[in-house]
Amino acid sequence: MLPRPLSLSITAALAAPVALLAAETPNDAAAQKLKKPAAEAMGGTAALPETVITAEPAQSYAVEEATTATKTSARLLDTPQAITVIPRALIQDQGAQKLEDIIRNSAGVNIGGFFGEWDYYRIRGFDVGYTATYLDGLLLDSAPGEEPWGLEQVEVVKGPASTLYGQGPLSGMVNLVSKKPKPEDFAEVQFSLGSFETYEAAIDAGWVANASKSVYARVVGLYRQADSFVDFASSQRIYIAPSLTWEIGPDTKLTFLLSYKVDTDNLVYALPARGTVLPNAHGRLPINRYIGNPELGNGETERTFRLGYQFEHQFNEHLSLRQNFRYYWLYSTSSNLSYPAELLEDDRTLGLSGYANTARYEGLRIDTALDGKFETWGVKHIVTAGIDYRWSQERYDQRDALDLVYLDIYNPNYSALPNYTYGPSYLSKDTYDDLGFYIQEQAKFFDRVTLTAGLRYDRSTYDAHPGDFDDEKVTPKVGLAYEFVKGVALYANYSRSYNPQWSSTDALGNPVQPEEGENYEAGLKFSLFDGKWTGLLAVYNLTRENVATDNIATPDPTDAIVTGEQRSRGFEFETAAQLARGLEFTAAYSYIDAKITNDNVLPVGSRIVAVPEHSVNAWLKYTIQDGPLKGLGFGVGGRYYTQQVADETYTAKFDLPAYGVVDAAVYYDRGPFHAQVNINNVLDREYFVGSYSDLYVLPGEPLNIKATIGWKF
Repeated sequence: MLPRPLSLSITAALAAPVALLAAETPNDAAAQKLKKPAAEAMGGTAALPETVITAEPAQSYAVEEATTATKTSARLLDTPQAITVIPRALIQDQGAQKLEDIIRNSAGVNIGGFFGEWDYYRIRGFDVGYTATYLDGLLLDSAPGEEPWGLEQVEVVKGPASTLYGQGPLSGMVNLVSKKPKPEDFAEVQFSLGSFETYEAAIDAGWVANASKSVYARVVGLYRQADSFVDFASSQRIYIAPSLTWEIGPDTKLTFLLSYKVDTDNLVYALPARGTVLPNAHGRLPINRYIGNPELGNGETERTFRLGYQFEHQFNEHLSLRQNFRYYWLYSTSSNLSYPAELLEDDRTLGLSGYANTARYEGLRIDTALDGKFETWGVKHIVTAGIDYRWSQERYDQRDALDLVYLDIYNPNYSALPNYTYGPSYLSKDTYDDLGFYIQEQAKFFDRVTLTAGLRYDRSTYDAHPGDFDDEKVTPKVGLAYEFVKGVALYANYSRSYNPQWSSTDALGNPVQPEEGENYEAGLKFSLFDGKWTGLLAVYNLTRENVATDNIATPDPTDAIVTGEQRSRGFEFETAAQLARGLEFTAAYSYIDAKITNDNVLPVGSRIVAVPEHSVNAWLKYTIQDGPLKGLGFGVGGRYYTQQVADETYTAKFDLPAYGVVDAAVYYDRGPFHAQVNINNVLDREYFVGSYSDLYVLPGEPLNIKATIGWKF
């Protein structure tokens, strides 16, 4: 369904720049690339950038430029904010199958949630997974975990991004950069076998469609079938993402992006705390215990369709335009899901609550901006002015079971479980709009000092029966980076965030005021030895303001007021280096002190749930460069997290234990042939990655192996 007429008119206005296509005529010069990156422009040697969020494959773990934090291609040294860029090389070497496998390489990012099939993560202590995951610069939908095979790189931005991206959490965002067409013919196929009956086939192919190389295409596809370390659980994925680029002229380019993904899962549920991280008189629960009725299955099917484009046009050396657009449609069906609802006093009988749901999500995202590059009195400027718009609609048909069914989790008799008896359907439809106007200035003084400042105005609306609601907010940011020694820069920034709280209502049933946030950050960045060694040290202080909490002045436990406050402060260090020929290294450490500073229900002074105080991860890869064993490589790494508060209500009062995991890999690359074996959790440690209550403790995967062979043509 399309949005309201006003939204249609706004969208039409935003889409108008595409009419420039009609003014361009294809010719042989269309094969030329657009202007050089903004990072060079700031140095005074190039014209204004191609600013669409994209990236070329990286062979090294060390990366010097990123696009997400400024929406222009900028040197990390010139960007006064903590940013982690995780390139394709590291994604491939670690054999990542989920987004959490990728972003755990970033300092300050912690993973783990209710299920393993969705992307749950926190940045600097605060949840962001569902509200701050972007694809090619546009906010994602609610589909299950993104497919790493379709990604070129991942950029993690720490701290508020509201000045450029609008409503979102205080602690940061993650932008996924998808694979795009290249003006060359290539093909890669690979096949994988792994633990738990995992089978996978994937393809990545591109070709040039005309002699002038002005039209070129790419298709990325994957099929995966896997069971799980949990009995009876399974998953299946079909993913295909074709794309096409048309270089309409030497200064104009249009890329169409399409993807279709089908996920069919029998979900893995968490286990109770008693018997896992807490003692139980009946002994320890095996982590492969299935919660639910295997004959019915915890069935979830998601179909996700996305269609969009990226358009860019260079008017002259001083002015360029870009526009990103995406429409998405997601259809979800859930049947016979068994949520743990209570553990009886015998500590072995678990009450399960049944649930069935049909949902449809639909929406569009569009972002249009002008980038201007000019110089005044020796100061080099890049000014970005833009407008973006989001519309989304969610429809639910939900049925809840009338009664609990009970399962003996120590001696399950699944055949004795009765079927659920469901109550009547509950129908709902929610519509969201967000319109934002933003401006940003990047000014470089003396080729050493870069000032970045921005301002954004947002107006957000929520249409739900019986009424319509709206919020508006202005969010600023300002930061300074000083490259006091070539390749080494100090930086500092201040910024604010804005995030509506539509689901929290006051005593009258109206949504409470939006959550806001304030960020102070400072640090040091370096890029040395021609970019072969990069790194970051950062300190920060984040304050979440207007956090919804219970209104204790009324007897209604569901009404809220915005007197809650939470604070996170900490230190981060991360580095990536090419230590020698064939020797790559990356590591990250974070210290997070995240606490509740004001609340009507939660205990003030307590640590925030699911946030380890200390975490560290590292990965080292060496590839033999010469001789008969040339192309043989070895990788080893791991991660360690200290204990975490495990109950978000703070009533059960237990922690997830600290844990460490070691991973390893063996590689062989020779000509077009590639082989790789990844061994995760080499020591087969038992550990738990996430928890929200004493009924939801999610085990980590035991020892598992995946072997892959592939060919490039």
